[in-house]
Amino acid sequence: MQAAGLMYHFAGSRRKSHTVVAACVQQCEQPVCLLGFRASPTECSRLVLSQKMLVGLGWQVTHLATACEDSIRGALVAQPHAEVFGKYTASLQEILTVQSRLELRYGFMGHWRDRVVARYGSIPYDQWDRRVSAVDPTSIELPWGSVMLVLPNFMSGSKLINLQRETLPGAITYEQLRRKGINGKTIYTENHKEAWFCNGYDFADPRRQTPSLVYRRHSLRPWGETVLEDASYATMMAFNGFMCRWEPPGAMEESVRNSFERGSPMPEYTTVAFLGVSGSRHLRVHGLGCWEKLAVDVPIHEGTLVAFGGPLKERWLHVHLRDEAIRGERVLMTLMAHAHQVVSATGFSADSGHMPNLESDSVMGSVSEMCETPSKSAGASSGQLPSGAHRGRWGRTAQ
Repeated sequence: MQAAGLMYHFAGSRRKSHTVVAACVQQCEQPVCLLGFRASPTECSRLVLSQKMLVGLGWQVTHLATACEDSIRGALVAQPHAEVFGKYTASLQEILTVQSRLELRYGFMGHWRDRVVARYGSIPYDQWDRRVSAVDPTSIELPWGSVMLVLPNFMSGSKLINLQRETLPGAITYEQLRRKGINGKTIYTENHKEAWFCNGYDFADPRRQTPSLVYRRHSLRPWGETVLEDASYATMMAFNGFMCRWEPPGAMEESVRNSFERGSPMPEYTTVAFLGVSGSRHLRVHGLGCWEKLAVDVPIHEGTLVAFGGPLKERWLHVHLRDEAIRGERVLMTLMAHAHQVVSATGFSADSGHMPNLESDSVMGSVSEMCETPSKSAGASSGQLPSGAHRGRWGRTAQ
């Protein structure tokens, strides 16, 4: 950068640091460029700061985003701040509206953290012995108001076996095998498959480096509705969709660090849940940046439900740890309250693999009524055995 005549100064590493950055900017000579690296401009943590600079100081702010058709070479496209901030606020309002309706439907009152602590109790992180009970629920209070809830044996017996059958390839259609993904400076290959289940929204993943960038939604089937309802009541958090992740047999490789935000803007405080369906794994949740040593390792066995709530977008990352002992196929569900105006059922077509213009009336005017009770006829339960190579795995019988 010095060879190009540019100077670089890092300021404001904390979440509430917009005043520090603004003070530093005022002391600098123009022109000044603020750099923030995210897969999508709407995920940038400096959007609020940019808005204050635009309104209060009269600055002109432009965001650079990776072009969908040339993402591998890193071509950038300029986007005005008003357009990016409008997308962010519209999508954020969408998810807040959906969450309010879901909580009203389930009868939840107050903050999620207060509900969980009142029902299950809690252990402060500095007093926790790093052990997770295999029988009783474990609730851990983490920094920044975060809470991790572990529910062993949430699902067992014939109910779990039936769910394992319903989530095998052949019973549902998985997408994006061996697709390229990006995490920071690393472009990696994903060997797992995923399928998104939700009645109202598709799932956009801006980290994808090759089309399609969107998971086509599968309508919730009766077994999926049952999982969401049972998990919502157990964790005291209303969910409306889940991502089903299938991994082939073989040694489990350690994944890259992943952000909890993938397909939609997140509120400052939100909750996701992980349900182990087939096989076992270890999930590590650790702090972001200089807080990386603040880590929690949780084993997720078959039937275990783990809920994690807090400022997930700005404070936490998660990674699936490598385990040479695990050789069988693995299925993991990630449950969430999902809403994204760009990929609502009526406002987006995933065929092109490109994100549409949010300023169009067809997109901005479509807010899906996804919080209504899902229709039982939307997706029939898969009761037929698949043919071919998958038939043997369907031979399991309930004990």
